Amino acid sequence: NTVGGEGVLTVDPSIFTRSGFSATKYVDSYFLTNPESTTYKHLKEIKAIEQRDKDVLKESVVGSYKSFVKAGRKIEEVGGMIEKLGGDVDKVIGVVEEMSKINWLGDDSGVWSDSDFDDDDDDDDKSTASSTTSSSSDSLVDMDFALEVSKLESLTSLDDDPPPPTP
Repeated sequence: NTVGGEGVLTVDPSIFTRSGFSATKYVDSYFLTNPESTTYKHLKEIKAIEQRDKDVLKESVVGSYKSFVKAGRKIEEVGGMIEKLGGDVDKVIGVVEEMSKINWLGDDSGVWSDSDFDDDDDDDDKSTASSTTSSSSDSLVDMDFALEVSKLESLTSLDDDPPPPTP
């Protein structure tokens, strides 16, 4: 383990991060056990350890910052997607509202009633019987349906401002 290419460390770097570390006690202990002539080399090692720790922390902070910036960009991207999705939902709601105005039954009311949604088997017989009505009313329904479909197609275009519905 070397510091700055100067050779083997004589200082254990973990000593400075131990709980209860006292710089004063460390210096007193060093001078009691080491000659004064080694002080410069020892100080150089301690400064190299400090610089290495600063560099590691700097790299960590820069990495965190880059991750933060990247996350911020993703948040903006997702926000744009949500905004677009909201616009799409508004368009779908408009289409559904227009579809609810379509006279799907071909009768005068053009309004669905609760009886149109009954699940009874008897209604199936009625619908079969009503399907054998005159072909002239079927052609009117087909024309009405075609008109409504063209209205819906104009509403679902990709334009930002769809044309107003035709009367």
